[in-house]
Parts: sequence; C-alpha cells; structure tokens
Amino acid sequence: MNRHAFYLKRAFRQMTAKPANFAIIVFSFTVCAFSLFVLINQLLYSTTFFLHQGESRRTFTITSSVSDNSELIEALSESELLPQISEFVGLSAYPKGGSNQYIQAVLCSANDSRITGEPDVTIGRTFSESELENGENVIIWCNNEIYINSGLREYKSVGDSVVIGNGVYTVIGISETDIYLPFSTALKTDDFDIRLNGMVFSEIPTKSEVEILEAIATTNDCTVKSRYQAELSDFLENGMECTVIIIGIILCVICIVSSLFDYMVRSTSYEYNIYKLLGISRAGLFELLYLPLFIMTVVSLVAGYALFCLSKPLQRLLNMYGQVDLASGVVVFAIMLIVMLSVTVPKYNRLFSGGARL
Repeated sequence: MNRHAFYLKRAFRQMTAKPANFAIIVFSFTVCAFSLFVLINQLLYSTTFFLHQGESRRTFTITSSVSDNSELIEALSESELLPQISEFVGLSAYPKGGSNQYIQAVLCSANDSRITGEPDVTIGRTFSESELENGENVIIWCNNEIYINSGLREYKSVGDSVVIGNGVYTVIGISETDIYLPFSTALKTDDFDIRLNGMVFSEIPTKSEVEILEAIATTNDCTVKSRYQAELSDFLENGMECTVIIIGIILCVICIVSSLFDYMVRSTSYEYNIYKLLGISRAGLFELLYLPLFIMTVVSLVAGYALFCLSKPLQRLLNMYGQVDLASGVVVFAIMLIVMLSVTVPKYNRLFSGGARL
C-alpha cells in the first residue's frame, strides 16, 4: 500500500511539474478518445446495418407527389405479381383541402393485419368491429395540450362532434397519443386524403418484382426506394469519409503524445537511475514511468466521452445511434492503452534493463 501511495504521489508530482506538457497530452488524448468513440459507433452502425439487411431489403419507403395515395394502396393490394405486403408503414389520413384544425388520424382496421394502428383509449371506448368494417363516422380524439393551446385543435369530450369537410364525426373515445379513424371510413368518404410512407413485404422482392413495384408507384405519381438502398447510400457517403478522417486524427495524436512523452522521459531519466540505485525493481520502474500516462489516459477518456455525449448534432450527421455504451468505453480504453504501450515499451525497454541513457 505504501509503495503504491509513493508511486501515485510521484505520478502527480511528475504531471504537475510540466503543466504545459500535461495539458497538451490530455487534450490530445481527449481528441483521440472522442475520435475512437465516433469510429466505434460508426462501426457498430455498419454492423447493425449488415446484420439487418434482410429486413431492410423487405422495407420500402414511398415519396409521393400527390396528396392522396388511396389509388396506390388499392393497386398494391390488388397486384398478384408482388409478394404479400405484411405492413403498411405510416398510414394516416388528413382532411382533404386543409382544415382549420390540425388533424392527422392514424387508421385502424379490424380484418386487415397490414394496418397496425391500435387505439390507446383513456376515456370512452375503442372502435367496434361493425364500425371498422362498415366505415361509420366515428373518431377517437386526442386533446393534446400543444395543439389545444395554440388553437390548432379544439378540446373535445366523448359524445361531441367533429366537423371535417362535409362529414360530421362522433367522438367515441379520448386518447393521449393520437387521433384514430377507421380505415374504411377514410376510404368511403371524400373528407380525407390517405397517405402512405412505406410498406414491408413478407419476403425480399426479386429484381423483376421491384421493377413491377416501381412501375405501380410511377403510375400513381410516387417513387419507391428500399431502406437497404438508402442505408447503403448513407454508409458509403458518410462512413468511409468519417473513418478515414478519424484514423488520420488518431495517428496525429499518437505522434504528438509519443514526442511529448519521449521528452518527459528524457528530462527525468536521471531520476530513474537514482531509483535503480535505491533498489527499486524493474516492475516498479515500469509503474513509475507509466502511471502518469495512465492517469492522463483515464482523465482524457472521461473528457472524450463527455464531449461525444454532448455532440448530438454530429451524431445525427453521421447517422449514428445514441450514446456509446459501457462496452464501447472499455474497447476505447483498451485501444488507447495498447497503442500507448506498443509505441513506448520497445522504445524505453533499455530504461528498465540496462542503463538509463536514451
């Protein structure tokens, strides 16, 4: 315990003796840690992208130049040349021609499993099967304070009426999340435009099936693109550039830290000769030499992680997931230690065995 306390005290004394070098090394290590966090997150994103490529190849996004995608939905449903659609993504209804209220209704269906809207009702009741099948003029309302207070939506209670276009819809329930409407109601009336953001197929479409899908979309003034193509494009555009830049930063940091650390060792080499004369073991000399750098590595790792967590705009720019988890932090720390030791141990091995002249 006394030996480690002596080494720790000696490490702090050595760091504070050269504050400029200490500041430069900590800053350089912080940049290195931050770059490694970004690089590992980018690699994790790439791994996830390739692991889920089967699902992403089945998912297609739709960009529409028209306000109503009803005909597109009917064409997709009636086509016998495409694999079965397992889910319609982002299926919602908007008042046709605009409205003095902000209404975006999630569509629900009783028999169509591709329509996955499930009402979250806190007051009143949800739709009955008869209402969903027959397309009755009922609606589940949402009294969201943001819309109510801004005047974009009126407060409603169960039993109240909502006028949309030429139709009058009865509020049968209140939800805390969304407005809900039967899919058959939106199809039957002329009060709503139905919009579709994408679809998921039960199996990966072949090249010929993709061509058929693109033809159907073009006929209905839409374009389709698989999520796999979008993610691959983002990866090729951002991933490679990010990796090259970050590796360059890491190499520059290694050169700076190696040069400064070399200067620190040279300037205190006489102290290690004194420690040898006092009988301190080779392991003890190693600890004295590397403990300051180890402490600076820990400090820089924390600073680099904090900088990374605060860089939300950069994370969005690089299409990365959220913050790095504990496992990634351990990997970054291990990489920094391995690089530090691999660069310095062969260079200073004579300090531990032979004379201390460098």
